[in-house]
Amino acid sequence: MTFFRITLIRSAIGLPRRTHGVLKALGLKKRMATVFHPVSQDVAGQIMKVKELVAVQEVDKPLTQEELHWSRKPDPGYYIEKRAAEAFREKRDVRAGWHDEECSDGFFWGVGIYLFYDGGNIEETAGDPVRERRPDLGSR
Repeated sequence: MTFFRITLIRSAIGLPRRTHGVLKALGLKKRMATVFHPVSQDVAGQIMKVKELVAVQEVDKPLTQEELHWSRKPDPGYYIEKRAAEAFREKRDVRAGWHDEECSDGFFWGVGIYLFYDGGNIEETAGDPVRERRPDLGSR
């Protein structure tokens, strides 16, 4: 079954009431609105009444509103390889050597390299497991 894809291109402001009525019957209210109707003589007659205001295509199946949106939306020109938050977490975990395991009581066991800042010196310690309570950071 084929369908008419009808898009209102020009506004009906200042046109007779009959033209407004035909557009309302077709389901067109705003400019650039698109509706789908099955191919029939009734719909073809309505289209002929407002042929100067609409653009018509014949399509095989009607599209949903979301499909219409994505068909009009241009390609952004880029694609996302990795989200910034994910990259930050990976980089942080590799640098610090985190291997976290959450215990049942809410504490974390972490084995890795820990950096301590005291005044002006940064001191590295490695290898000792440290048990600490950290605030919930959401999903990691």
